[in-house]
Amino acid sequence: MTVFFCKLADLEVEIHAQESQTAAYFSDYLIDTATPKITLSLTDSQIDAEAVSGREPRYYLEFLALCRAFCRKAYIYNVFLLHAAVIEVDGCGYAFFAPSGTGKSTHIVLWRRLLGERCRIVNGDKPFVRYIDGAYYAYGSPWCGKERWQRNVRVPLRALCRLTRGEQDSISRLSKEDCAPYILSQTYLPPTLDGAARVMEHIDGLLCQAPVFLLACTPNEAAAKVAYTAMSTISKESTSYETET
Repeated sequence: MTVFFCKLADLEVEIHAQESQTAAYFSDYLIDTATPKITLSLTDSQIDAEAVSGREPRYYLEFLALCRAFCRKAYIYNVFLLHAAVIEVDGCGYAFFAPSGTGKSTHIVLWRRLLGERCRIVNGDKPFVRYIDGAYYAYGSPWCGKERWQRNVRVPLRALCRLTRGEQDSISRLSKEDCAPYILSQTYLPPTLDGAARVMEHIDGLLCQAPVFLLACTPNEAAAKVAYTAMSTISKESTSYETET
């Protein structure tokens, strides 16, 4: 058993890990001492449930299971997880959702190419979102996808975007009613009525604050320009943007 402390979404967490290698995944989030709000300790069955091929290292399975375990407790502190990538531009956070293979990572690279040092990745796969004093903030997390894109920071969420492939780069605003089911499907819901209800309330609150866009995009830098123009402007009216021909 290995015991270590880390800070996730500004919550101090004590973790009792069965595998000594597990702590390495939390290297950017470790703290020396803590007065933990949350303590995590997994059963064998919780760890084993993460196996897909049966060949994954047990420390990796424990790492995955710790994410679920954290979400099951963190909701009482207004924290939930999104399956998305979040980038920071000029201090504001932009979240992108897309099925695997759609080009989410490619699109983020295009933003970085377009905006240079102004654009930095917060998390590439599973950021946490926390409601604090009337606003929603995105946090980096150790669970960040195969590219391992993550930073231990928090940024206010300014806009959300669903990516689809297209022959032309175009972006439009989505209504809360149209986008809510999809965003909810990209959210981890705790397996209790109270936990699921709390997270669903926060999804509704987030969608009231942050506009959601639908981007049909090519793998070209023009797609990033179209997206950034719309998402950073954030008109209150439903607006479409297209590349010039």
